[in-house]
Amino acid sequence: DARFRSISAVSAKVVWASGEKGTYARSIDGKLFVSHQVPGAEKLDFRCVVGFDADHATLLAIGEGDKSRIYHTDDGGETWALQFVNDNPKAFFDAIAFWDPAHGIAFSDSVEGKIPVLVTDDGGQHWSLAPSAGMPAALDGEGAFASSGTCLVVHGARDAWIATGSAAKSRVFHSSDRG
Repeated sequence: DARFRSISAVSAKVVWASGEKGTYARSIDGKLFVSHQVPGAEKLDFRCVVGFDADHATLLAIGEGDKSRIYHTDDGGETWALQFVNDNPKAFFDAIAFWDPAHGIAFSDSVEGKIPVLVTDDGGQHWSLAPSAGMPAALDGEGAFASSGTCLVVHGARDAWIATGSAAKSRVFHSSDRG
């Protein structure tokens, strides 16, 4: 009874999906999906999933303050590690993406004139705010559409694009150095 919001097709057979009520689903044959809830996350909305293979995936829960969280599994969803809990009550993380299993990026709607960008280089064991000096100032109320994680795209080893649209103008930001 949960709506799914995001999908990550690792191959023709391995597919991960995520949605509301702390729900995720996985297929290892490309046909049958088995869904579960992440323990303790039943009230969270997973709007973004990144699958790496049949055993490894990362989920982003969206929402203000500590509702924005990142979880990771190394065993096909049998257990989930909580990797990040947003401690800024004004931040609302929208999307997450990975260049490879070690290097990832996530971002929030604007907070006090800046767009917070998180980065990891150890598979999410540690997330840190990227320096904001290289990011243009945020427009008043600037944010993204946090429905499926498609407002953040990575390519190659270092490029990332963030699309926003809730301010007076829509914008696309590009980084060629992993944020």
